[in-house]
Amino acid sequence: MALFTLVAFANYFLSGAGGEQLIPLAKLRTRITRRVAFRVIAIISGMVALVSLLVTIRSEADQQNANFSFAMGMFLAAGAASLKVHSRSRKLCTQINGQTCSLILALDSLPYGAVDEPTSRMDSTRHEWHKLKQMLENRIETGLPLHSSALLPAPNRLRVEGLVNMARADTPQGTLFALQARSELYDLADACGPRIDATL
Repeated sequence: MALFTLVAFANYFLSGAGGEQLIPLAKLRTRITRRVAFRVIAIISGMVALVSLLVTIRSEADQQNANFSFAMGMFLAAGAASLKVHSRSRKLCTQINGQTCSLILALDSLPYGAVDEPTSRMDSTRHEWHKLKQMLENRIETGLPLHSSALLPAPNRLRVEGLVNMARADTPQGTLFALQARSELYDLADACGPRIDATL
């Protein structure tokens, strides 16, 4: 029962805790690592709890071979599920890191394009942001939204979106917001950097 309680706690409380609060982007790397760790803890705890329950119910000597086979199957399934969580987080961080760099390049090009191409450059920046926004809304641990966390909380996404939209404005204030947006995006790329995997 203690292990099942730990599974529920890790899945529904630890994984989702603070999911919609504004966080400093300097702490984003810790957020990703913590969410992945909690999910793996939940998987392993659930596996141990099920095996323990089965061994308790079927404690007869003639059931030990079946118990061992079940335990090994659960161990392999838990290992595969844990690797899936790690693979998902690496793939997501790889995509976000690359798309963030693309958006930074689009922002950098805003002041330097041809005079007759401002609309095209602003549309390109908006397109790059929409692609990044979709990635940031993805869940870190699993595709199930009920008990998993978006990589970046909604308030942070809205803040970056506001900065990018203001940066697209062809005004001196837009240049200031572009610097702020670029700083936030660099922090985002740095947070995802340690988990990138070019082979994915």
